[in-house]
Amino acid sequence: MPPPREMGRGAWWTAFIAIAIVTVLPLLVVDMPPLEDYPGHLARMYVYAFGSGDPFLSHMYVPSWHIIPNLATDLITPPLLRIMPLHVAGRVVLGLMLLLPFGGIVALHHAIFRRRSWWPLAGALIACNGLFLMGFMNFIVGIGVSLFVFELWTVHRERHPVLATIGLALGAVAAFFSHILAVGLLTPIVACTMAEDLWHVHRRGEPVARMAGRNAVVLAVAFAAPVALYLASALAEAPGPVAYTSLRGKIAHIFVAFFNYDFMIDAVTVLIVLGVPTSCLLLRNRTGRRTAELPMRTGLCIAALLLLYAVAPWRASGGACLDLRFSLMATFMLFAGFDPHLPRRLTAMFVLCLAALFLLRTSIVASVWNEHNAELRDIRQVIQAVPPGSRVLVVQVSPETNPAWWSSLPHSHRVDILGSTDDFSSALLVPERKVFWPLMFAYPSQQPLKILPPYRDLLETCDPPDYRELADSKPDLSAFPFLRDWQRRYDYVYLINPAGSPDASHFMPATLSVVTTTPSALVWRINNRPAGNNRG
Repeated sequence: MPPPREMGRGAWWTAFIAIAIVTVLPLLVVDMPPLEDYPGHLARMYVYAFGSGDPFLSHMYVPSWHIIPNLATDLITPPLLRIMPLHVAGRVVLGLMLLLPFGGIVALHHAIFRRRSWWPLAGALIACNGLFLMGFMNFIVGIGVSLFVFELWTVHRERHPVLATIGLALGAVAAFFSHILAVGLLTPIVACTMAEDLWHVHRRGEPVARMAGRNAVVLAVAFAAPVALYLASALAEAPGPVAYTSLRGKIAHIFVAFFNYDFMIDAVTVLIVLGVPTSCLLLRNRTGRRTAELPMRTGLCIAALLLLYAVAPWRASGGACLDLRFSLMATFMLFAGFDPHLPRRLTAMFVLCLAALFLLRTSIVASVWNEHNAELRDIRQVIQAVPPGSRVLVVQVSPETNPAWWSSLPHSHRVDILGSTDDFSSALLVPERKVFWPLMFAYPSQQPLKILPPYRDLLETCDPPDYRELADSKPDLSAFPFLRDWQRRYDYVYLINPAGSPDASHFMPATLSVVTTTPSALVWRINNRPAGNNRG
């Protein structure tokens, strides 16, 4: 790599701004990108902003603000809805999700190495990562918050230790309210930095007790509030099964930061990105010169996060994909805390490859999202038949029902390895039709939204069941309690992806009548039910 001084400030800033602009360009081609959880989050934001004044929604949902470590977009989005349309505000927040962690990578790299480099700019490759495509909005924002908080503490902790500690404490609270696992990144990286300091003091032959005591005080001051807030929150005692991924799943998901819509492009990206530290290691072995900088704090933090990834469950306390989040954080730290110094020609080769991959991956995202516009038109056409105030049961054609059809679906329906992005596409029913949507994210430990009776018992507490469950005279109520007496308690049934069902148009004809259908969605009216019935 050329000496750091050869990287002109103007050229670096031009590249940074250009990369940031290209990163968010796909948001211009579709008003609601196909991110799995995103439609559900958007529906909740609409209820926060306008539900209390709506004659239908006000009887179904009510905000219930309390201590929750999962509030980033819940605090940001509703005020935006007062000044801009729903889907514009949503995309503004999605742009923040893309740029905040990327900006955090770049800022933290500069704080650690005190120079500009091409390597953190390559972090844009993982801005649109697997968990972003799954719509984990608060978590992604929280990671960006933690990176910036740590960057500020790194810059000021030596010259202004007291102010830096106060800033770290305030930042830890901000990270907590963004997402609990944002504190899960901030804590180990601060602790690993302190461990590196102690190691250097020890190597100089100086006593470490005083510094260890000072570090303990800083940790206690900085993280006392998040600990207290967690213990006072509903999440501390949140119920929910604990489930672990298989060893095969752990291996497959470790590169979740690179998951996108094309498996081969994702694999090439992984190989080229890992080729940079591999080349640094091999060149150092041959020349004896250092070809990269990997501070101890970075190495320790990445190791700690990967260890947490290995032992963390897939699901716990009502949250999913918990282990994948540690893998993503470890990858962010690789871009933020590592700096290669490769020969000029090898640097140029990697830069060109990474730039080409970035443009290719972004163009794929834009293409997939643009194709999703046709599906949105289908969904909007179908839901027009649902009267305001109705109660709508949501079911799907599961991948297991028709695997061949599932594998033929466009990329907008799935993320590599992680699965479907369609589960919450029906959330448009809330802002556009003002109906009861039973998949609303309204869990007391995770969202400040309450479902009012008699709708509370209709909440679907899992992903939409397969539509064939409706034909079972004795459905599995332990798994799907909301299916109890469903013919009486709901007015309509919404089927996701009816094109995958061979019998959707004539399914249970004595009970269900097709109101309208497209390849992306179908609405049945439950026979002998008056439209817009609001009774429990």
